[in-house]
Amino acid sequence: MKINILRKYGISLILLILLTASFLVISSCGGGGGVSSSGDDSSIKYAGPFMYAQRPLDEEDWVDPTSEIQVLITDSTYGYHHNDISSCWLDTSSVNTSSFLVYDDMDNQVPGQVIVYNGEIFDPDTWKWYCGRDYAAVFTPNGPLKTDTKYNVKLTKDIKGVNGIHAYEELNFSFTAGPQGVGAWLGWPLKNEKGLPPHGLGLWTGSEIFVWSYESYGSRGGFYNPVSDSWREMSTENAPPDFLGGTIVWTGTEVLFWSGLTGARYTPATDSWLPVSTLNAPRTSQAVWTGKEMIVWGYYLDDFMNDWTAAGGRYNPATDIWLPVSTANAPQATNGQAVWTGKELIVWGAYADDYANDIRMVGGRYNPVTDSWVSLSTLNAPSPRIGHTAIWTGTEMIIWGGYRRYTAWNQPDHYDYYNSGGRYNPTTDSWTMTSMERVPPERADHIAIWTGSRMLVFGKHVYGGIYDPLTDTWTPMAPSHVPLDATSGVWTGERLYVWGNYAVDGGIYIPPLQ
Repeated sequence: MKINILRKYGISLILLILLTASFLVISSCGGGGGVSSSGDDSSIKYAGPFMYAQRPLDEEDWVDPTSEIQVLITDSTYGYHHNDISSCWLDTSSVNTSSFLVYDDMDNQVPGQVIVYNGEIFDPDTWKWYCGRDYAAVFTPNGPLKTDTKYNVKLTKDIKGVNGIHAYEELNFSFTAGPQGVGAWLGWPLKNEKGLPPHGLGLWTGSEIFVWSYESYGSRGGFYNPVSDSWREMSTENAPPDFLGGTIVWTGTEVLFWSGLTGARYTPATDSWLPVSTLNAPRTSQAVWTGKEMIVWGYYLDDFMNDWTAAGGRYNPATDIWLPVSTANAPQATNGQAVWTGKELIVWGAYADDYANDIRMVGGRYNPVTDSWVSLSTLNAPSPRIGHTAIWTGTEMIIWGGYRRYTAWNQPDHYDYYNSGGRYNPTTDSWTMTSMERVPPERADHIAIWTGSRMLVFGKHVYGGIYDPLTDTWTPMAPSHVPLDATSGVWTGERLYVWGNYAVDGGIYIPPLQ
């Protein structure tokens, strides 16, 4: 059985347990992975009796009350697999309901079952299955956990290797079973007659969901009708074959593609493609549609100057002409997000120097009529971050989520993830922080959608959230079992559709009636 247990946030609670020991030697795994002792290749230094959580969870992080609890147990020798299935290193019978214990907030033991899966590896050269380095110990409660309740988990010293050596220190950690949440999730099979790859870009045309899926060997797309629950193909004749990213916008009659190097226009009414001029075009790809023009703005890494360079342009599909966007007083947001207010382009993001750990938030408002920029206030603005989202409500821009990376010489990178945000009012040039009460868990590179009255946040965690800016309140979404790494989402007026990141299927969120 093959299972994925290495997600930062998932349907299950995931802990990484390393068993380590000081110079303990066993020979039951043979010579197929590990460090030999004193030149004796027949023995292996086997790491076994010390357990610890490599990534402790925040006790306040929400876990789906209906999920199982997964623990990764890994051999910390240098070898990644052993001779064969018969020479596995963990005594799986020692991982049971007596050594893998779960308690509720009243210190009552939670009844359940424990199953241990071996991380089997198939070697095509020898046509043989090998014992993997990792095991997954899965605790399945007999029933759903209590919502909004803290639980404690204990892994005892009874866990041992096949050499009989027990762990000399037990492991304890806590987690919180999350709220019940509101709304409901449905699966969304992403397949048409030709098996449309379920990843890439997407938008809502007003009646259909347009999905453009890209592969290294070619790209293709299709339209999904939520009323008839059906897909229709689109022509790829004259389509950009190497459009592997970038941005797409909907003009009302056409889909405009721009990658920073190439572009194209697709007209659904005629199922036909036209190229987008590259004359005077910018080398960046973040774009918004104003109703008349596509404004592209951002920074690109200039290989010659070895530095970030600002670039922008305004594309008119009626004339197939690019006009420049002024860079005077423009924000140096190398990792920015942009929204269109109906009059101005607002950019908010980070200037980041990874080597100096220098990251600061900057923003600006661009007026296409005057071709000029005005800086945004930073008073009470969200803390420096990248990977955040930005949406426009009609009166405010809401920034939420993201992360900050810290680097140090000869040290692994450190990441801080955020579940905070801010609301920017361009009329008053002021910021108001979003509420932290009942806020969904932290994340970055997620999905944020404006419904017309609420902001929906989803992705990278089993729990999403619904934010009401009028009352500054959060409502948890029902926990999701659809792909958590979804990278694209659209709001159809009634439902949220999410997909992407090579997931087999997508998901549909039905919010409660407002």
